[in-house]
Amino acid sequence: MAAMRRLMLLRHAKSAWPANTADRDRPLATRGREAAPVMGRYLAEELLLPDLVMISPAKRTAETWELVKPMLPETIEKYHTSIAELFRKIRENINGDKVTLSQRLNDLAIEVRSFYEMVERNTISLLQETRELKANVKKIDYREKIVRASRWIDEYIIPLNKILDINHSTSVANKLYEISEYSNKYRLNFDDENSRVQFEKLYFQLIQVNDNLLRQSKILTNELLPLIERIRTESIILTGWITYLKNPYKRAAYLCELNGIDLQAESNTAMPGDFLMQQMEWREALEEAKAAKDIDALDALNGDLQNARKAEVARIGENLDAHDFAEAAKGVRKLMFLEKFAIEIAHIFEHIEG
Repeated sequence: MAAMRRLMLLRHAKSAWPANTADRDRPLATRGREAAPVMGRYLAEELLLPDLVMISPAKRTAETWELVKPMLPETIEKYHTSIAELFRKIRENINGDKVTLSQRLNDLAIEVRSFYEMVERNTISLLQETRELKANVKKIDYREKIVRASRWIDEYIIPLNKILDINHSTSVANKLYEISEYSNKYRLNFDDENSRVQFEKLYFQLIQVNDNLLRQSKILTNELLPLIERIRTESIILTGWITYLKNPYKRAAYLCELNGIDLQAESNTAMPGDFLMQQMEWREALEEAKAAKDIDALDALNGDLQNARKAEVARIGENLDAHDFAEAAKGVRKLMFLEKFAIEIAHIFEHIEG
């Protein structure tokens, strides 16, 4: 079944209408520029991340999206590219037309400020939402916590950490440091006074931005990443949906040991009486289907087994949510039998059909 698609419609933020301005050239008003990032934080917090964005050519719409869009990897790459390109043009034109140089220095200062403001907004938003996720303010289940924590780490924190690492040769922070060194040189020694003043302003702006980026990096490294890793780890341990599906033996033993319970997988084979009776019925059905080479009977048995498996996983999840790890361990032993029995059925399928 194809995955359900989501259509999101977003109106532009409050716009202004200066005199002698065409409708499509109307910019955002001050209130709109303040409100748009609020919607951006909401989209990031709710993980409403579009795969495709279609924007009207109107200026107010484009400005809205620039302030709304979360700090995604492609956005980060856009800033790295644009800042590096402006810097390249400045160096190439350092002895050329001073008006052009002045405009490019101004454009670079605006781009640097825009980049840092977006980093800061996203760090603050991530930190706030992560703290709420840790406290489970919104009362979401453990499965959703894993999804959110994993996505934040992979799509936000790791890319952000990479661009904020000044020691990383391809990071934006490293590029900004290179530009600050260049600006420092020309703020002290340049034949055009206006350009020298602009280099001076750019230099001190970059010093402040680099200090702030270092602070953001420390937040990500020392507070945010460990916190989300703990959320993800705890959620994986406590969920009855993901922990057991890929490797039930190792993951189940790990969970029980973390909570002071020895699974005793090899020695403790005790099962409730009703489950033992069910095992006997399944075994008899398996032998009969095997002897008769009855594919339909095997298929029906496999369906019963999968239903039992799903029900057991759900019960384990409920016990884990209630922190009843002893009862959960009993369910894990049942699940281990179900997994092994499913393998037996699969082998018989192969034998009959082969």
